[in-house]
Amino acid sequence: MAHAVAQKSPGPPARRPGARGRRTGAAPRRLPYLLIAPAGLLMLGFIAYPVLSVFYYSLQEYNPTKPWRNGFAGLSNFTTIFTDDPHFWGTLTFSLKWVVVEVSLQLLFGLALALIVNQTFVGRALGRALVFSPWAVSGVLTSAIWVLLYNSQTGITRYLADMGIGEYGTSWLSDTATVFPAAVVADLWRGVPFFAILILADLQSVPKDLYEAAEVDGANRVRQFLHITLPHLKDAIILSTLLRAVWEFNNVDLLYTLTGGGPAGETTTLPLYIANTSVDAHDFGYASALTTVAFVILLFFSMVYLRLSKFGGQDVKTYVGRSPRKRPRLPPPRDFLPGPVRRVCARSPPGPRPVPPTPGTGPCTCPRPRHGRPPRGRTGRRRRAAPAGPCVPAAASSGRRRRRSPSARRSRSRRPDGCANRRCSPRRRCR
Repeated sequence: MAHAVAQKSPGPPARRPGARGRRTGAAPRRLPYLLIAPAGLLMLGFIAYPVLSVFYYSLQEYNPTKPWRNGFAGLSNFTTIFTDDPHFWGTLTFSLKWVVVEVSLQLLFGLALALIVNQTFVGRALGRALVFSPWAVSGVLTSAIWVLLYNSQTGITRYLADMGIGEYGTSWLSDTATVFPAAVVADLWRGVPFFAILILADLQSVPKDLYEAAEVDGANRVRQFLHITLPHLKDAIILSTLLRAVWEFNNVDLLYTLTGGGPAGETTTLPLYIANTSVDAHDFGYASALTTVAFVILLFFSMVYLRLSKFGGQDVKTYVGRSPRKRPRLPPPRDFLPGPVRRVCARSPPGPRPVPPTPGTGPCTCPRPRHGRPPRGRTGRRRRAAPAGPCVPAAASSGRRRRRSPSARRSRSRRPDGCANRRCSPRRRCR
């Protein structure tokens, strides 16, 4: 009887292995980018667009009060800056002077305050709050406070004149000889807590064991500060110094409120000159060109500073207390002697680095085992340390160790290693 063969209908195409997993795994990979997309768009809108607008207007002649002169200017604004502007180089020089003096003094005083409030004393929490409080005050309010303190009628100068120091009616902000120190002191009061906060936060992460080990090694406070504290504070100091230098270079609010750039332009920085050019003279094209030059200067300084300071690198200092001449010599490495000259030896007290002995002559010294304990055997029991004694050189081998049977390892008297001492371990070799 004939049997009918049923033909199978073609089914759906077979899927490649792992295809579904790839489709389901693609969505989680894109999810983080989708979550940060709104923040990225806001950054592009509020940061990238103004920066690109400044670059665009730096190539334009744009003055709302003189619309008939507006148009494309090319590089003429930059040419005027470096050749025909009598105020650019003076304001740039004062800006550099201001940044160097302010950042240096703020770093020194901030480091000192951080070291003081890091100690344990009664009322430390209140002291930290008082030290950090000036950083919470705005720049305009800081300027108003110091304007009242420098007032010639009700400020510090009047009380000093009452004590016979100086004269009545003296204004430190109106004298070209005293306006710069007065402005520096006012900005120090506000900027020192910034360094103190960052350095104190990094001081909390320094292990106390390093200071205890340094005291045991005989290091005094100065050496502990130079070799333990400063290396750990390196990255914090570099980052805080860079940030503060950029902020001080762009400082406008304090000097504008305190002195207005005077007297006679003695305290006019480059950002303050840009503000006066754009706001007072309404020359936004030229002010945009000045801003572009300042941006390039800050970018170049930041790159060079980070490159020279090696920000993020590790500064390894393994010894603190004694000088290098007084350091104890460590045991020699395992491969101090070549293979044919190695010796099976007994344990002897550690001493100076041994000289490679000649085969068959002289005793040898073995390094001290780890943690000062005898080495363990294969059974887990500690082997008894062998007394010091002369060593007989082992037979020269080709450099390849022959694996011995368990019976030969258990027997100490029948070892074919040429050792004169029965307690000498076959694994202990001269280094």
